[in-house]
Amino acid sequence: MKKIFILALLFISQSNTGQAQPKVVVFNSPKEESEKNQMVEKNMVKFAILEAFAGDFSFSYERVLHKHFTAEASLGVTLSDYITSLYNTEIDVFDTSFEPTLGNSFSLGLRYYPISAPEYFYVAPEFKYKKYNNFRTLNSSNKGEESRSLSIARLTFGYNYLLEHNIFFDFYGGFGIAKIKHNKFTSIESYDPVTSTTSYEYGNIESSKLAPRIHIGMKVGIAF
Repeated sequence: MKKIFILALLFISQSNTGQAQPKVVVFNSPKEESEKNQMVEKNMVKFAILEAFAGDFSFSYERVLHKHFTAEASLGVTLSDYITSLYNTEIDVFDTSFEPTLGNSFSLGLRYYPISAPEYFYVAPEFKYKKYNNFRTLNSSNKGEESRSLSIARLTFGYNYLLEHNIFFDFYGGFGIAKIKHNKFTSIESYDPVTSTTSYEYGNIESSKLAPRIHIGMKVGIAF
């Protein structure tokens, strides 16, 4: 009987040893740190810093739709396009006859994140529209409205960099093609061959063209 009792105790002891396993807790592991730094929020509001130098003061909103896809839309107001005036001789924002007024801008785009939305690299087909308005004074009695609008279809490549838990930077660049419409207030010369005199009328002349566009920029935003 004593031997049977000892064997039973040994069996129970071995059974408990097989079931109980030591648990090792590792603090601040690389996986844990990586999970902490991931952006889990689904909504982002951003301000386009570099576009402000082109006279486009816009805020955008991005929403996560899927593990790899987001949608983004922006709205803004426009003033003088200083960057374009540096290389386009037709635009001189420092001309005393030029008086800028408020215009508007908006954009729509779909973003694809190969790794995980809304972080890391992305590629985005986008449509961007912006319109610049101004007054042009030709003389003391002739002042008219002008406008220049750009409708741009483009492809953007970018990278979302998470700085803190919900603060991030969006770096981007790309290329596309734009339809540029210019409504210019000017003097129109007319010659009368009968009287051999030249007269001037004032009005607007519209023109449009297609042109390639390259864009780079940076946005700063808050995720929530």
